Amino acid sequence: VLAKSDFHKLNVGQLLEDVQKIDPYGEYLFLYTGRNDSPRVSTHYTKDGYIIVIKYNDNDVIVSIDFNLV
Repeated sequence: VLAKSDFHKLNVGQLLEDVQKIDPYGEYLFLYTGRNDSPRVSTHYTKDGYIIVIKYNDNDVIVSIDFNLV
C-alpha cells in the first residue's frame, strides 16, 4: 500500500500511464465503463489515511490532483 508522499512525484501535465506505474491497483473506473460521459478520474487510497483523486482530460493528461484526509 502506498503513502501520500508516493504521489508527490506526480504533477499536472503528466500522463495517466505515469499514475498507473505508481499505483497499478488504483480505481480507474472510467477506463472500463465503455462510456464517454464517465468522469475521467482515478481514486487512490493510502496507508496514511488519504484519498487521492486525480482528474484527466480526454488525452489522459492530469489536470488536477486532490489530496483529502479520510
